[in-house]
Amino acid sequence: MLTKEDTINLVRYYPNRKQKNKKPYVVDARKHGLKEKFFATNEEALNYAAEISENFTMHTSGKAGKTLRKIFDCGHHQPDKNCCYKKVRRDSIKTGDLREHSFENSMRDIKFFLNIKIDGKKVGEMTALEFYSNPAQVYEWIVPATQKNRVLKTVKNYWASYTHFNSFCVLAGYADHNIFRDTRPKSGGKENTKSDKIERVQRNIVEQILEQLPTGNSNQLNGYKKCNWRLAAFFAAQTGLRQGEQRALTWNDVDFDLRSVAVDKGIDRYGKINKTKTVKSKRKLRFAPVVVKALQEEYMRQGKPPKEDLIWQDTRGHTIHPSMFIKKLAKAAKLAGVPRITWHELRHYYASAQLALKGGTKDGIWKVSNNLGHSNTVTTTATYGHWLNDYEEDPEETAREDQAALSY
Repeated sequence: MLTKEDTINLVRYYPNRKQKNKKPYVVDARKHGLKEKFFATNEEALNYAAEISENFTMHTSGKAGKTLRKIFDCGHHQPDKNCCYKKVRRDSIKTGDLREHSFENSMRDIKFFLNIKIDGKKVGEMTALEFYSNPAQVYEWIVPATQKNRVLKTVKNYWASYTHFNSFCVLAGYADHNIFRDTRPKSGGKENTKSDKIERVQRNIVEQILEQLPTGNSNQLNGYKKCNWRLAAFFAAQTGLRQGEQRALTWNDVDFDLRSVAVDKGIDRYGKINKTKTVKSKRKLRFAPVVVKALQEEYMRQGKPPKEDLIWQDTRGHTIHPSMFIKKLAKAAKLAGVPRITWHELRHYYASAQLALKGGTKDGIWKVSNNLGHSNTVTTTATYGHWLNDYEEDPEETAREDQAALSY
C-alpha cells in the first residue's frame, strides 16, 4: 500500500487537455508498471489512485484485470504451478486431502457464484479489481442470490465453498482479505421444515421392508440376480455401516470365526475407492451370530467366490450405483405398504438399537460411537443425544445383543 503523499502524487492535471475538451486529470502510475488513466474530475482521479494504493500488489502484478472465471479455471492447468483454483482442488484429490464428491460439490457451488449477476453483469465476467474493490456488493447481491429458495444449512454449505475460493484469491494475490468471512448469512431463504432431531425408524417397518426385498435368486423388483438386496439391507441395519463403506466390502474383509468385519475404505458415488470418511471410521466391527450365519449362506450361494470379490455387486461383478440402494428400499416399502425410508436411516436404526442396549452402561456411548465410526463421542451425542434419556442401564447387555437382532 502506498503512502498518502505517494497516492496524491499519482494524480496530475493538464490544463491544455481541458481546453481541448478532453479529460484533464490523469493517474500516472507508469513507474509501477501501470498505464495512464484519464478522468474528468479530480475526485474521480483521487478515488482511482486510492484504489491502486489499497490494491497495490494486485495492480502491480497485473492481476487486477483478470476475471474471476479465469481465476477459478484458467483452462490450461500447468503441472508445477497453482495456476487456478480448480487445478489446486484437483491436486488435493490426488494427495488424498479431498474426496471426489466434495470436489464436485465445491465446483457446483463456485459455478453458481460466478453466474450471479451484479447490476446485470455476471460475477465470473468481473475483474478482480471490479469485484474486490467494492465489498458491499457481496452483501447486496451475493447473499440474497444464495439464500433464495434455500434453507440455512444449504446456504452455509455454499458459503463455505465461496470462502475457500476467496482464500485462494487472497493467497494468489487477487485480494487483500477474504470478504466472505465477514458476510456469512445468518438465515436461509426458506424455512427448514425438517426436524433437527432424527426420528427413530421402527423395527416393524424395517422387518416388513426386508420381507419385500429380493434375495438375488429371483427377478422380484427387477433386482440384480447377483445382489442379495435383502441381505444388503439386513446387514446395514445390523452393522450401521455407511452405504459407501458397505459397497466397498469384499469377502476378504469378513472374518467368520471372529464374527467381525474390517472397515478400511469406501466407494464414492463415482465408483472410486477412497479412504474412510474419518480416521476413526477405520475400524473392526463385531456383529451378532445371526449376521454371520446370513453371510456364510450368501458366500455359499455365490459359489465361494474369490476373497477379493465385492459382496454386493451387479451382474457384471462391478460395484452397484448408490441410487439403486435407494430405489430398492423405496419399491420394497411401497410393496409392504409402509412409510418410505432411506438407506442412511438403516444406520439410524442400528444406532437406536445399540443405544437401547448400551446407552446407559459404562462406556456405552463410546462403544456406540466407535461402532458407528464417528470421529468422537460428541458427534454421537449431538446426533442421537435426544434418545439417551429413554434408556436405562442394563447389565445383561451382551446376552441381549443377539436376542435384539432382526430375524433373517
